[in-house]
Amino acid sequence: MRAFSRLLLVPALLSLLLAALAGAQQTPATERTFQQYKAEAEKGDLDAMHKLGWAYEHGAGTNR
Repeated sequence: MRAFSRLLLVPALLSLLLAALAGAQQTPATERTFQQYKAEAEKGDLDAMHKLGWAYEHGAGTNR
């Protein structure tokens, strides 16, 4: 049973590592898009406000 538990641990740790690496990457395109949404949201664009809120919630284009 112990060997089986260790066998399950490897994919779980790998998945955690990959998720952390994916979240740590901020591309210039993401940051540029964030700035565009922010500028449009300040002008009253509701769609941009929604997308900007999503970006803040998920840390896309922002410093967490």
